[in-house]
Amino acid sequence: MDYKQILEDILELDERVTIIRGFGDIISKVTNKYGTCGFLNIKEDNFWIILGRGDYNMIIESFQDYEIPVDREGEYEFKAILKWVPGDYDEYGRCTMRDYLEVEHIDLDFIQTFQQRERQQKLDLILTKEMEDLFKF
Repeated sequence: MDYKQILEDILELDERVTIIRGFGDIISKVTNKYGTCGFLNIKEDNFWIILGRGDYNMIIESFQDYEIPVDREGEYEFKAILKWVPGDYDEYGRCTMRDYLEVEHIDLDFIQTFQQRERQQKLDLILTKEMEDLFKF
């Protein structure tokens, strides 16, 4: 195995893409400028950066403009590759378009519907209460 080549490849990827992994709620009633299916209130707590230099605000912004291809609403795990798009400057060095990230690829794994999650939360609450009552003297 050529570790030097692996290191060079990783460093090159680090400059060109951001790879993230996380969890989020996807609903079809969220409307963005491209469609009507997207993340519901995605925040920094919903994902972590595996590789790359993107910051949290740029990542969140890239998902606000991305239509997510799902066939049912619910909670999903996602893995995504975001491509770094460099900004543009005029002849005087003024920024005419800032850098941004663009969703290049996304893998989605369905976890549960909102109803399943709500039912599980209610069961957990009931069982926790019963366990606390069981050990009261």
